[in-house]
Amino acid sequence: MIRNTKHAILKLAAGPRMEKRVREVWVEGDRYLFQFVTIAVNVATTREGGPNVLGAILAGLFGPDAGKPGTEHAVVLREREGRLTLEPVITHEAAEGAALPFYADLAVACGLAPIQHGDAAPRAIRVRSEQRLDPRRHFVVRASGDSMNGGPRPIRDGALVLCARLQAVEPDLVEGKPCLLVATVGPDMSEAMIKVPTRGGDGAWVLRSWSEDRSIWRSIAVRICVSWRG
Repeated sequence: MIRNTKHAILKLAAGPRMEKRVREVWVEGDRYLFQFVTIAVNVATTREGGPNVLGAILAGLFGPDAGKPGTEHAVVLREREGRLTLEPVITHEAAEGAALPFYADLAVACGLAPIQHGDAAPRAIRVRSEQRLDPRRHFVVRASGDSMNGGPRPIRDGALVLCARLQAVEPDLVEGKPCLLVATVGPDMSEAMIKVPTRGGDGAWVLRSWSEDRSIWRSIAVRICVSWRG
């Protein structure tokens, strides 16, 4: 992995040159379109003609220093069940489990109403994951409520949720994915919830739940932390 003037890109290992083409590549269960050009990949999109999200994908795997000189970040492309998947190369230390901040007292709403919080102090929890974990970016929260208890990856009441902060994210990268959303409601209070941002038919963003009998949140100002279950 190397870096251009803006973000990390993929430099393919020595060997036969790749045919110049667009291929479907799956990363952490999500489908992207990667543009291969003989020895590199410098563009990936979520849809044809969409914005380039390759830098955000790699930052999600390795953090903001992805591909910088002095780092040894690497990925591997594998065929799995007929799909081409991209996976980070995990070091032995990462496989042993990382000690991450755990906001045990922060109940993240997965219900009909957000929960207001003041400042929450984290404790440590050790997490094993196929992802490369960084305590500066990754943290764990506890879900409260059952509005996300549905779909392909249900989040049940009381479940621990592994999250990763992602800065300056392209909307295409989080559309249709579960996100930890934080809305500031005062100088010392905020609302935290897990919802799925999607575009409505009128182009407006709405926040959906995975449970079919729960309501839709519409048009609120939030900060987004991409999240997934660990």
